[in-house]
Amino acid sequence: MKPARIVSLIVIVLSAALIVWSLSGRMFAPRSFNFTIEGPAHENGATVWLYVSDEVLDSCVVTDSHFSFSGRLKSPCTASIETDESVICSQFFIERGTVRIDTAGRASGTAGNDARRRFIAAEDSLSHLYAADIELAASMIDSLTNAHIALNRDNMCGVWLFARTAGRMDIGSRRTTLNLISKPLRNNPLLADIRNSIERFDAVQPGRKSIPVTLPDTDGRMISIDSLLAEGRYVLLDFWATWDGRRDRDQMLETITAPYGEEQLTVCRISIDNSRSRWRSAVEESPAQWIQLNAVDTATFRAAAAEAYAIDSLPMSYLISPDGHISLRTNDIGALKTELERLFGEKN
Repeated sequence: MKPARIVSLIVIVLSAALIVWSLSGRMFAPRSFNFTIEGPAHENGATVWLYVSDEVLDSCVVTDSHFSFSGRLKSPCTASIETDESVICSQFFIERGTVRIDTAGRASGTAGNDARRRFIAAEDSLSHLYAADIELAASMIDSLTNAHIALNRDNMCGVWLFARTAGRMDIGSRRTTLNLISKPLRNNPLLADIRNSIERFDAVQPGRKSIPVTLPDTDGRMISIDSLLAEGRYVLLDFWATWDGRRDRDQMLETITAPYGEEQLTVCRISIDNSRSRWRSAVEESPAQWIQLNAVDTATFRAAAAEAYAIDSLPMSYLISPDGHISLRTNDIGALKTELERLFGEKN
């Protein structure tokens, strides 16, 4: 066999082996890291517990007035350290390297923990400096937070700050900030809810299939959204609550939907009110032809339907086509009016 052919066969065999190794997951397995945690404790012989996500990760016994943990993890995380009698450190980050806990319960020694201490000190200073102007203080702290996320995109301080403030961000800002976080940390468990919210948002954009939802009406009857769809008929899902300043919008919604008969458009309002009595009272003021549903589970107080449709502000409207696809997602009553006129204008 010619040498060139032998080399070619070796290359093919090695390439196949590399592909198999890659697909097995070993090549791109999460990179684990070693950590050490140490600090002072007062009572020799006491048991110290290391908690991660409210579960015990490890324990040790105080010796020479000190405690120490060491181990290996696949992903950085938040943790706490307690004894049976007290909390030694209520929150810190387990990262690569050695974390040192001082007598005040403050963590240092790794990039994320050092950055967290600097952020908390700066946040406290701003809160004190602008104590007389709460709104200004909040604005300054938001700016401080955004700056610290950018500066600490590759350690747990950035992840922690993002998880802490994501609830105040719209989806676009969440997506931008998530992309700012370094790739190894984007899949950190602390950001799971943020990733899920972005995925839910993407799943309910125009052109995507509507999410099946079945909810109770004011009489307790379970109504499926899919059952409202019919040939040639659109369904307007309007998410709202009694506290969202709805009165003027209700009147505008009635005005722009009134020209279209039930064979063209069904208005289905979905409330996320916890109080069923307040919801029913508000419904009495709405047009009788509107279908009124409530999304809140009385046992858990969760509104799964609102979560499925990525409702991050109220009111929010979805226009569902007769074939069950989302035609429009908007909180702008003018945009809804324009879309209805585009769909039905010629017929009316």
